[in-house]
Amino acid sequence: MNSKIIISIAVWLVSIPLLFFHLMLFTGFLVNGYTVLPNTSLQTVGLFSGLALLFSLFLGLLSWVALFVMTRGWIQNNPVSRTWPIAGTICAIAGLIPIKMPILFAATPEIVFACFLCLWHLKNKKLRRVNA
Repeated sequence: MNSKIIISIAVWLVSIPLLFFHLMLFTGFLVNGYTVLPNTSLQTVGLFSGLALLFSLFLGLLSWVALFVMTRGWIQNNPVSRTWPIAGTICAIAGLIPIKMPILFAATPEIVFACFLCLWHLKNKKLRRVNA
């Protein structure tokens, strides 16, 4: 089996609990008006801050999509459009705003892998032109 596939599977297996946690935060706040994070109920933060939190969590979910697209492109040795790494980075930063520090330590493998993928996709312009 290709080493890229093994690395990707390993990182995504480690990512499953964090992806599930992110989905729980988003759906919990969307449906119930609160999350498991402290001081994030709609009554506590207010409507505007609640909508900002919901938008931030939604952008965080979009960053997972970008990570998946970049992982698939890396495995196929086919760099994706520059839009994916740039938009994925912006979404990831916005999605990490409401998350507290202990969870960020758990997300270290995904963050490192995403940084590597962003650099790989942005650096390989020649491959992008050949494969287009």
